[in-house]
Amino acid sequence: MPDKQQAWNDLHKLTTDKNSYVRSKSASALGSVFPDVPDKQQAWNDLIKLTTDENSSVRYWAASAFGSVFSDVPDKQQAWNDLHKLTTDENSSVRYWVASAFGSVFSDVPDKQQAWNDLIILTTDEDRSVRYWATSALGSVFSDVPDKQQAWNDLIILTTDEDSSVRYWAASTLGSVFSDVPHKQQAWNDLIILTTDEDSSMRYWAASALGSSFLDMPDKQQAWNDLVKLTTDEDSDVRSASAFALCSVFSDVPDKQQAWNDLHKLITDENSSVRSKSASAFGSVFSDVPDKQQAWNDLHKLTTDKNSDVRSKSASALGSVFSDVPDKQQAWNDLIKLTTDKNSDVRSKSASALGSSFLDMPDKQQAWNDLHKLTTDKNSDVRSKSASALGSSFLDMPDKQQAWNDLHKLTTDKNSDVRSKSASALGSVFSDVPDKQQAWNDLIKLTTDEDSDVRSASAFALCSVFSDIPDKQQAWNGLHKLTTDKNSNVRSKSASALCSVFSDVPDKQQAWNDLIKLTTDENSSVRTYANHFLGKVSIFRASQSEKEEDYKNELEKAIDFFKKSVPESFYGSNPSRFCLPFYRSFHTIIFQKQEVAKEEVGKYLAEAKKAVRGSKSKELLFEAVGNLANALKEVQNLENLDLQAKKANLIFIEYTVIVQQNF
Repeated sequence: MPDKQQAWNDLHKLTTDKNSYVRSKSASALGSVFPDVPDKQQAWNDLIKLTTDENSSVRYWAASAFGSVFSDVPDKQQAWNDLHKLTTDENSSVRYWVASAFGSVFSDVPDKQQAWNDLIILTTDEDRSVRYWATSALGSVFSDVPDKQQAWNDLIILTTDEDSSVRYWAASTLGSVFSDVPHKQQAWNDLIILTTDEDSSMRYWAASALGSSFLDMPDKQQAWNDLVKLTTDEDSDVRSASAFALCSVFSDVPDKQQAWNDLHKLITDENSSVRSKSASAFGSVFSDVPDKQQAWNDLHKLTTDKNSDVRSKSASALGSVFSDVPDKQQAWNDLIKLTTDKNSDVRSKSASALGSSFLDMPDKQQAWNDLHKLTTDKNSDVRSKSASALGSSFLDMPDKQQAWNDLHKLTTDKNSDVRSKSASALGSVFSDVPDKQQAWNDLIKLTTDEDSDVRSASAFALCSVFSDIPDKQQAWNGLHKLTTDKNSNVRSKSASALCSVFSDVPDKQQAWNDLIKLTTDENSSVRTYANHFLGKVSIFRASQSEKEEDYKNELEKAIDFFKKSVPESFYGSNPSRFCLPFYRSFHTIIFQKQEVAKEEVGKYLAEAKKAVRGSKSKELLFEAVGNLANALKEVQNLENLDLQAKKANLIFIEYTVIVQQNF
């Protein structure tokens, strides 16, 4: 928009329109355009005023913008004072949005202790939705609370709340915040006490939290012993959670033989859920078990368990540990036998395991014959997993022509999930199939399939094979068409594909326009990913720029797109939550003077760390980013870095992000 000042004046005026519908839409618009308005303080004041509007819809939309705009408000102390007052607003919808905003604004709040206290008060709100949002925000803000021991104590108190949803949310948060608690032994003891709660659901969450907290315990042997005790709990869900926790921490236990003996007992538990978790355990602990023969014998036994879920988990475990089992032929025979199990889920998991085990089979011809038979199994789920197995093991097939024929046939299967998995497999094996033209024709046909999941998988596959296609114009036409698909998931996948192949598309401007159009999609998920991928494309453009000014502009565009992507998503993971502070820190290091940059970078990297909490691979990425920031800050005159050096650094960190997103 050429004249932003005039546009802002018009929007400001509309917030006082006599028609409530107009005011409601103005409130919504303020949240969307806030980063671009010239007078952000006035825009914030307008939002605050609208939260007192006589119309409930206006109040709702005004309050809903808080989380997305707070970081851009110039006077954060005043903004915080406004939010603090609204935590006691008489309208529950306003309190609801204030509570939901706390998770995203907390790092910018000047008085974090007061903010934490407000959240704790909101967990006792008369409105259940307010209590839910307040309690769910506690985990995400914990790392920023000044008095973490008091915060931990508050959480423990909430585990006795009369509202079960508050109790469960508080209990489920304990494991994720444990690493930030100063007195870990006391915190561990609190969890142990919680495992004796009369509510079995609380005991379940306590057992889960113990597993999450294990790495931070100084005395790991004692911690292990505490977990083992829980495996004898009268409630099967608690025993099941304990078994899962034991598996997840096995590699860190000092006495692995004793640990294995403890796990070994669980495979004969009377409850099938416990045996099922024990079967799952084999996949994660097998490589660390001292006596692999005994472990293999136990797993072999579980494949014949009377419970189908145990057999299903055993099949999956076989696929995970196949390379380490002493008797691979017997393991393969067990899998083949399981593919004829009366339970379809067992057959499905077995077929899937065959694909991951194929590489380690001595007799690949026999293995291929077995897999070939499964592609015509009467059960569609088995055929679906067989299609995936073909994709993962195609390179090692002795008869690639027959394997290709099978995959080609599966693309026309009557079951949509089989066709979807076949489309994905085509993307994986395209460069190795004998008849690439036919494979390409199959993919193009699948992009117009009646089933949206098939079209979605085809969009993703097109992205994988794009560089190998001679006729990129036709491939581009197929992707372009999918951006207007009637199904929102297909449109989201096409946005992802456009970003991935952007450097190879013949008409980059049209690709850019398609992504821009998707930012106004009716579906919030599509808008989220369109903005995110526009940010990624802008990073690519910056890395290809020839002028310093273009480099800076594209990097700033990327940051703006990531910023727009973050508030669109309240649920699930949003990669922009990491990318926004990640690239902000890079921009600050490169373009601001050191005395200004130090504080800003610290803030952004803290936000990035919060965004990756709980993910081991992303925690490693954060460490890499921190190292990069430290290295750059050691350069005395950052403003004197030449363009090539800046582009090289940008390419490096973008590669790091790509690696992290592929975990």
